[in-house]
Amino acid sequence: MSDGTSALHFLDPVTFHSIGRIEVSDSGRPVRDLNELEYVKDEIPANVWQSNRIARISPQTGRVVGWIELTSLIDSMAPPPTDVLNGIAYDPVGDRVFVSSSRLSATLLQVLSLVCQYLERISGVALERYQQIVR
Repeated sequence: MSDGTSALHFLDPVTFHSIGRIEVSDSGRPVRDLNELEYVKDEIPANVWQSNRIARISPQTGRVVGWIELTSLIDSMAPPPTDVLNGIAYDPVGDRVFVSSSRLSATLLQVLSLVCQYLERISGVALERYQQIVR
């Protein structure tokens, strides 16, 4: 769970009691404004509030292991949205990650399963070829 700071809290799914906490950092600096997050294949993708970036976080250490930069995707949409991406969901059956925007209710961006190998080589480079807009 995120509280909007650089801390992530782990809760027991039954009792909701705290069972752990990590501080998220990139190159030793705290990553603040963590917003929507999900748990996907031993990583935690977390949206950074008011940005088009998603941090790929190690749940063991809190270190950012990579960044997903979605600005080029947002800029390629017609018309361009007036807000930023803020939702992340994982479909384990289809091995798909979805990202959404608060004001783009008619559009859902599907980041395909190639990205779920989980962007080990990508971190913003040539990401477009793995994206599809679902309307």
